[in-house]
Amino acid sequence: MTAALLAVVLAAPADVTELLRRVAARYAGLGEFLLEVKETSITAGQTPGDAVRKRLAVASGGRFFLELRTAIRFRIVSDGEMVRSFQVGGKKYVEEELHDAGHEQVQDEVRTLVERYAALERVAGFARLVKMQKVKQPTGAVECAVVEVSMGDSGETGWFETLWIDPGRALVLRSSARNAQFSPLSHYREYTLPPGVEQPGAALFVFTPRDGAKAVSRLPERGNLPLRAPEARRRFQ
Repeated sequence: MTAALLAVVLAAPADVTELLRRVAARYAGLGEFLLEVKETSITAGQTPGDAVRKRLAVASGGRFFLELRTAIRFRIVSDGEMVRSFQVGGKKYVEEELHDAGHEQVQDEVRTLVERYAALERVAGFARLVKMQKVKQPTGAVECAVVEVSMGDSGETGWFETLWIDPGRALVLRSSARNAQFSPLSHYREYTLPPGVEQPGAALFVFTPRDGAKAVSRLPERGNLPLRAPEARRRFQ
């Protein structure tokens, strides 16, 4: 056995099931959180689309913050009573009361980027450790366990995801996922700030309209911000 291979073996988590259990527990216990992720969507046989940078924060009392950034920036902000949606730099915004059911688009992002990892323990039987690999982070490279999850009998109907997991913090730093059953669309995500590393500041949930801004019933189309595809309804559940 070469020295390089021996180092990989020694660094690898001894039990993928235990690793996924720790990840699930970490995400299930997050409570308030702030995350930043770069997401690229790729349709099979086509050139990758433009990356979308997302910043998502959730706090107590119904407060949340979502920013989607491409060539423009679009935000949805809740102070726990009112929800405002607007394009950064624009002078129009939509204002509505926060309902008990929450906000559909924000909830969808929370489920996709956070909550489904709280269910990883359920799919441990479909997971395997592929290798150890370094992942670049703003604070430096992190040695990650590369874990493949395969649900379904074939690549045509199943849900498949590769996860780059920081074993020390039990956090997903990168993912590559596709669900051929619903669409040929794949999603590649890099978490530049994983949830649970930093707490969201109170200022994120405060909306202050620009001078001359006015509330409208509907905003103009959001340029090249992509609509969410029907990404897997089987989110490890």
